[in-house]
Amino acid sequence: MDPSMMTPEMLAFAQQQMANMSPEQMAQMQQMAASMGDGMQMPPGAAEQMRNMKPEDMARVSEEMKNMSPDQLKSQMNTNMNHHKAQADYALRGAEKLKTDGNKLVGEGKYKEAIEKYMRVKNNLAEDASAAAKTLRTSCMLNMSLCFNKSGRFASAISECTEVLKGDGRSLKAYYRRGQAHAAKRDFPAAVRDLRRAVKLSPGDETVKGELVKAVEDMKAEGDNGEGGVDDGECPDFEGGSDAGAGLAGAVAGAGAAGGGMGGYD
Repeated sequence: MDPSMMTPEMLAFAQQQMANMSPEQMAQMQQMAASMGDGMQMPPGAAEQMRNMKPEDMARVSEEMKNMSPDQLKSQMNTNMNHHKAQADYALRGAEKLKTDGNKLVGEGKYKEAIEKYMRVKNNLAEDASAAAKTLRTSCMLNMSLCFNKSGRFASAISECTEVLKGDGRSLKAYYRRGQAHAAKRDFPAAVRDLRRAVKLSPGDETVKGELVKAVEDMKAEGDNGEGGVDDGECPDFEGGSDAGAGLAGAVAGAGAAGGGMGGYD
């Protein structure tokens, strides 16, 4: 195995396996890792690469590490971090191009083809924990939910929105589009719950408010009055964790993104 292909995770794992390393060598490696701070974050794909290492590769890595000086180890780790950062940047640029292509297809009404582009972004960035990758991935998942709704694939739209909400419990578009999908499936109580959340996030959006009014009317027509009316109904709690949006202002600010607000794509 080429030493230049060792990732920081491989180095850390090999460190644990090398029982024959002296205490001095172990301490030097730990100090070096601590001094690198945030640079020790696992690069995209490193975990999978680590899992797929053969025993002979690990033995070779261990031998190479044992014969390196602390300076050589640090240099090697820096080299690997730069290598993987370049790979991540390349993947991110490719994902941005896929999203642009997907948006063009949505504008042409080619929803199936657009979904394929967005799904590739979602999968390609699955292991990239950077803020830029998370934002791009979330945007494409929301765009997919729009395409799924347009294509009558409402269960898939619900699935994408639910996944978004696990990370951002104040995503206006996720509640709105999931509410639309629930309404299309005639699950009006679920639609009303989501649309109430959307209205709370963007109280001045007449499009969102109109969808809620219609869902409430349809729910009552089905003989279910448990959710109350538009004015007296309670808004359910938002989903997601503590990092699920830093207040309503941020959610509302994103409501009018390129493509026409709630009905458009990012």
